[in-house]
Amino acid sequence: MSDPDQHRINLLLSSPAFLPARGGAELRFLRYLPGLQRRNLACSIISGTPQLKKITADDKFSDWFTLKAGEILPMGTIGEVPVHKIRLPDKKSANRSSIYYRFLLSVCRDPKSRPNVLQLIADLPGNCLAFLEKMRTLGIPTLYAFTLPPKGSSNPIKRHWQRFQLRRNFNSIDCIITNSRTNRDQLVRLGVKSRVEVILNGVELKNFYPAADETEKMTLRCRLACPPGGKIIVTVGAVHPRKGTDLLLQAWPTIARELPDAHLFLIGMRHDRNNPKLKKFGRSVEALVGSSGAADRIHFSGYVPNVAEYLKAADLFLFPSRIEGMPNAMLEAMACGVPVVTNPFIGFSPDLGRPDEHFVLADHHPEAIAKAAVDVLMDSRLQQRLSQNARDWIVQTMDIEKTLDRYAALYREMASIAPKG
Repeated sequence: MSDPDQHRINLLLSSPAFLPARGGAELRFLRYLPGLQRRNLACSIISGTPQLKKITADDKFSDWFTLKAGEILPMGTIGEVPVHKIRLPDKKSANRSSIYYRFLLSVCRDPKSRPNVLQLIADLPGNCLAFLEKMRTLGIPTLYAFTLPPKGSSNPIKRHWQRFQLRRNFNSIDCIITNSRTNRDQLVRLGVKSRVEVILNGVELKNFYPAADETEKMTLRCRLACPPGGKIIVTVGAVHPRKGTDLLLQAWPTIARELPDAHLFLIGMRHDRNNPKLKKFGRSVEALVGSSGAADRIHFSGYVPNVAEYLKAADLFLFPSRIEGMPNAMLEAMACGVPVVTNPFIGFSPDLGRPDEHFVLADHHPEAIAKAAVDVLMDSRLQQRLSQNARDWIVQTMDIEKTLDRYAALYREMASIAPKG
């Protein structure tokens, strides 16, 4: 909490896709803002505009479309937090990264907005090395949030080059923050020599908690237009191959047959419709829905701001992801006391808890996912045990206040140490 004896330091949070925030890391740091401010950190944000493949229908009416790439948007705020924003090209490219990092450098050089510490949240492109060197020259400590194992190329030569670039960029960072021991170990194997700190994701326990009773659960279901009876299965994440949407929909016919009153809610953006590269995947999603025999019980809810309400209304959380860092969605479901069925995804960490005690760990194929889901939903004692153990684990290990204390202490330490030139 805030200590009047601690001097105030300026913290700049940076991501080309910070606002509108829909990525897990950006949403997480937005939730951290009030707590960091209470700890006497003067926060500000710098953001670009999202790629076209990641926008929603509402975004199409945003004012950034009237500007050309490279034009600066008017200063905004989130509460009392200043927001610097620039119009970026609509597609991922080296030019998009260059425009963003030039803007970020100008904000850091301006005495009115110069931070004591810079926190990078987005992926580091291959052309960011010059920027990192200039930050070191400016004497501004740069930290990077490493949240997701990178997907390497299948081509061994290209994969070797990618690893070289990652290692080079990471070794130009003053401190890397990982959100799991598994991610830390991956950096060690990559050959990263920079300082690495493990800070587990923080969960807002005041927002993510179990429904008080069945009455509250039924009230939430009515508000969310969920069926009042039957079993509600929820997954949270974009409709995307990485999130295993196809595996979930392949498992659905068996679940639907065994549990004729079950409904499946997919909470997250339809990247299969927005991203041209996912057209084939999108067609397979539609085919799986159409051939499931229970398409009327599949609900694509899209992006929603009230995820906690869906979780409190749910009977089961399914998380068939293929690659993750420390998945906020799963942690928040556990905090809400929702029994969880997941898989041993790339990036899986013991920090998530223990299988069969805090969640059910199924093999990564549709039959295993379906069986695990049905077994949990048919066993009320198992549901109760998983629910209580999961909630207790999150309370003990991932209370957001503990996480914020760690971040604030690290930012203060880094602000007191000038980077070595």
